[in-house]
Amino acid sequence: MRKAVAARSGSSVLILWGVIWIVGFLVPYFAPQHMGWIWLGLDVIGIAGTVLAFRLEEPTRSASDWRFSLFWLLLFVYGGVWIAILQPQSPYQVTAFIVTLIMFAYVVLGLFWERFMLWLGLAVTALTLVGFYGLEFWFWAWMSVLGGGALAGTGLYLRLRWR
Repeated sequence: MRKAVAARSGSSVLILWGVIWIVGFLVPYFAPQHMGWIWLGLDVIGIAGTVLAFRLEEPTRSASDWRFSLFWLLLFVYGGVWIAILQPQSPYQVTAFIVTLIMFAYVVLGLFWERFMLWLGLAVTALTLVGFYGLEFWFWAWMSVLGGGALAGTGLYLRLRWR
């Protein structure tokens, strides 16, 4: 049953966020002055799409749904607090922090839910660190192709293989 759910709503959410990352991480090359606003719009689309995807899964609702939503809300609240405390000095640092924060959540969810989340989180974290420390000039393209591609590719894999 979990695989069927992941293949439907979970895969859709991963594909959606993968496409958002692919587009969003290319923005600095084309419109760096609008990066914040474009990411805000992409995040709104992603959050709305995520909520919609899981709302369409009526029969699979459980009592823990609100805890899952609260987990993500609290993660981003704490992320905002940590950004205020750490005061990153560059967009690269902010991006690497946010991506690894999200991937930490994937790793934790993978420990309790499906192992693919754990491996996806670890892989994208490793790719982020390689891009951050070794490919600063290419960081945005690296994150677009490998970060966004990993999310979208995992979503496609779930959709095709877990039916």
